[in-house]
Amino acid sequence: MRKIREVLRLKFDAGLSVRKIAESLAISHSSAGDYLCRFAASGLQWPIDLSDAELNRRLFPPAVPDWLSSHVRCFAFLGGTSQILVPDNLRSGVTKAHRYEPDINPSYRDLAEHYGVAVLPARSRKPRDKAKVEVGVQVVERWILAVLRNRQFFSLGELNTAIGLLLDRLNQKPFKKLPGSRRSAFETIDRPALQALPEHPYVYAE
Repeated sequence: MRKIREVLRLKFDAGLSVRKIAESLAISHSSAGDYLCRFAASGLQWPIDLSDAELNRRLFPPAVPDWLSSHVRCFAFLGGTSQILVPDNLRSGVTKAHRYEPDINPSYRDLAEHYGVAVLPARSRKPRDKAKVEVGVQVVERWILAVLRNRQFFSLGELNTAIGLLLDRLNQKPFKKLPGSRRSAFETIDRPALQALPEHPYVYAE
């Protein structure tokens, strides 16, 4: 993401052309143009105050099947669902952003109905709508992604196992200023508030 940030800086702070940006960073003209097009399509504004993971998610939104299956796996991992989902305005989830009546992707709406949850997308350029999520992403980057950055894996299963071990360690780590840990807080606060899962998980169909 460092190179993408540099492309954006040279464009918006230095006012360079796409050709000059490509020459300066030793990347192809098409790559520089693609990054700028993705930035424009994301609805973000310069300067940006997002973590690398969040910026990556906004510039390279997941395909609809991946977006939906991530929700299914998350609900299964938690053992239930919340009453409300507050996603970013990714095209995989939100067809058209609107403060009061956003258009939800039909497949995402089907998933929400299957699990009995409401979808209330975060408002564009309103970081307080998801402030705790942003902090959570930064914590995961620091305690999981940074640890695994230089390790080599030979299968997705091997990678997921390593992530799972570090995730468990992170969740058991005591809070600095509060009693307990993320795990104990989840068990006492979040789990009792979860809705039960349906008999069968949601299955996406083209």
